[in-house]
Amino acid sequence: MPVATQSKPQAGGGGAVPFLEGSWSYREFMAQDTHTLGTTSATFSHQITPGGFLRGVSLFISSATGVLGTSAALVTDAPFSIFGSMSLVSIDGTDILYPMNGYSYYLVSRFARPWDMDPAKEASGFSNTINPKFRLRFFVEGRITIGVLPNTDSRAQYRFQYTLNPLTAAATTQNGLVTKSTGVTAPKVTITIFLETYAQPPQVDYAGNAIVQIPDGLTLQRFCSHQSGTPTNTGTNTIKENRVGNLIRLLLLAVRGSNGKRVNLTSNPIRWRLDNTQLLTEYRTVRTYETDRFGSQQSATQTGTRPTGVYPYFRFHNPGQMDGDYWLATTEASYLQFELNGGPASGTLETITEDLAPAGPIPAYLRGL
Repeated sequence: MPVATQSKPQAGGGGAVPFLEGSWSYREFMAQDTHTLGTTSATFSHQITPGGFLRGVSLFISSATGVLGTSAALVTDAPFSIFGSMSLVSIDGTDILYPMNGYSYYLVSRFARPWDMDPAKEASGFSNTINPKFRLRFFVEGRITIGVLPNTDSRAQYRFQYTLNPLTAAATTQNGLVTKSTGVTAPKVTITIFLETYAQPPQVDYAGNAIVQIPDGLTLQRFCSHQSGTPTNTGTNTIKENRVGNLIRLLLLAVRGSNGKRVNLTSNPIRWRLDNTQLLTEYRTVRTYETDRFGSQQSATQTGTRPTGVYPYFRFHNPGQMDGDYWLATTEASYLQFELNGGPASGTLETITEDLAPAGPIPAYLRGL
């Protein structure tokens, strides 16, 4: 019996050229902001340039003139900690990428889109010093058009907004660049923003074949959000996840001590429960292995390890080997609970959730990606 083969995805049927064949990735300069980090935060907001189907924005951060004094130190989340908040707002004013700090969105970029590689491992574009330098893709697209947004109406524009932290911040919150101001010269930071879209394809290709005009991934709306500040203790910590009702694609746990620094759990096991179903019971070493194996799609010179205190749970197929779980389906009535052991005394837990909301039938080839 011949082996079955998977046909090429075709959104429109009838032999039409698929959207991704007929369209192309397009980017253009959108905005640039320059700010010297000071004693107060600074907020910036930009309307997103209309055109095509919005994938997100790419950020290029560079800086100069900063000097780190001998009694000062960078916080553990630097350099991404310069962002106190980042968000992408829909045309009706609701959040799509909810307000989260820069380090949280670094984790989303690294683990929700691992093929983009670890921004902290980029050889030529990263520097964790008093003069931060890095690149970050702030995308609404998950994978292969999932979550892209129609962006053709100049009268109703999406908005990207962010807040830069003060240069210094209390060590208990770890939300600045350095923990002390003594002997520090503030860096002048430049944020360059590029629009990332799929172009609206022509009606037909060079041979006259019709091209599908709408990407399949438009049937899924992608969200990123978090709940933070959940108290932890050294015993058993039972945490209810409040972000339910959609298809969960990624869930990240970030554990912090009383001083705001990320710390690892010290006891086993970690458990998941969805309603009356036990989804997972595992040792912490297994999560470290799964993170390094599944979430590090870098080259041999760029492979990273699990960040201290961070526990990613992948509910999508591995981009390389195509193994892994499907999206975790939940309803608004679902009870999703974590049980963690050996948390820090007087610490906190942050849970970061990437979820998908279906707006219609989901093409089979996109499911679980």
